[in-house]
Amino acid sequence: MSLYPRRKSISLQDTGIDLVGLTVEGKYWAIQCKCYAEDAQIEGDVNLTITNGTFDRVFGGNNVSGEIKGTITVNIEETGCKPIIIGQLYGGGNQAPYTAPDGKPGPTVNVRSFTSIGDIYGGGYGAPAKVVADTHVNINVGDGRYKNGFTYKDGKSVNDYIGEKQITFKEYERKYNSTTGKWDFVYDENGARKLVSPDPSITITLPSKSLPSKIGAIQNVYGGGKTATVTGDTYVNIGTNIDDAPQYTIIDVKTGESVEDFFTKGEDGQYNKASGMAVEGTNYYMEYKPTGVDIRGNVYGGGNNAEVTGDTHVTIGKEATATP
Repeated sequence: MSLYPRRKSISLQDTGIDLVGLTVEGKYWAIQCKCYAEDAQIEGDVNLTITNGTFDRVFGGNNVSGEIKGTITVNIEETGCKPIIIGQLYGGGNQAPYTAPDGKPGPTVNVRSFTSIGDIYGGGYGAPAKVVADTHVNINVGDGRYKNGFTYKDGKSVNDYIGEKQITFKEYERKYNSTTGKWDFVYDENGARKLVSPDPSITITLPSKSLPSKIGAIQNVYGGGKTATVTGDTYVNIGTNIDDAPQYTIIDVKTGESVEDFFTKGEDGQYNKASGMAVEGTNYYMEYKPTGVDIRGNVYGGGNNAEVTGDTHVTIGKEATATP
């Protein structure tokens, strides 16, 4: 609940709140998250927005199976109370396949502001995580929230969480069924899904950004998946929205915190540069204006050891406007 930007206007009595929902009637509902499903059945769209935190891997799709009947959109926007650090970012699932609805776009990853990301994939992870759709990776980076780094409560800095890292995770054994064209689970003598042993691990590089700077750094970008096929086209757009008009997002600011980098909204709807310290009861906004992209490794239209059956499209930079 402490991360919720509008918390000043609602009760803080329940500290067990995980999510806050706003109904069409304008009322707030507290939501608690107790567990997750490995085989989720999702009837609508998936809209995942990461505003802060450190993650080994982030997936727009399902975990190991299940169906998403809507679209997938993943947004990375560093507007929260901690820097965004992600080892691997996927538009698709973790061993879970995805097929986009007819006439709808495939997984779309929008990277807007962050501190460090290792690898970005438009598709999924693992052979079973086939994406039947076009994938879209859009990287147009504006200022993140942490210009001069960040110190965590335990005294560690951002640099303690970046560099060369090894990610270890659980993964189920799967076997391809040529009759159904699907990847079946392998079961042990007790009827439980069998895990790969030992646990798989991946070595990644989390690049450090140059300070003072608000532009995050990325190591590698792939339009496709990691050992996961994309049946469709891939689109990678990098720096195509540079210098577009700014957008403003409400953020969480503690009373007494410096707001020199933020904005307030006037009665006329205009955003004005804030100054001094945060005042209780005032909403503050962060400006998002794409200014550049910092990629330390390589950009691939296709996947990493993964097939793309269609065309790959990579656009770097904004198209010049002709002068009459």
